[in-house]
Amino acid sequence: MMVDMVIPDYEETPPPIVRTQQSEASRLAAEWDMDCQRVCAETLAFAAAYQTPGMDVEAAWAALKSMPLSCLDWLYTPDGWAILIDGLRQGLGLEGAAPRITIH
Repeated sequence: MMVDMVIPDYEETPPPIVRTQQSEASRLAAEWDMDCQRVCAETLAFAAAYQTPGMDVEAAWAALKSMPLSCLDWLYTPDGWAILIDGLRQGLGLEGAAPRITIH
């Protein structure tokens, strides 16, 4: 006589408690990324205003916030900062010397 074995279905998703912990960790990581990005952007606005005669920090911040979101990837490299500072200058109709990236 042969006995049929019943094998339970494999659940692809983790149990609810694991999903909750993973969701919380990913939420905290996303918040940290956003906070880091904001600090970088604020520092860039101050650096651009400091290096550009006639540029106001608030104007630099407003111009930076109006840039496409794809430009935010440039916040993480010194070359990207130079590109963003030049972009802010062009957007505000100001000129200045080549950007100096001293903090990054």
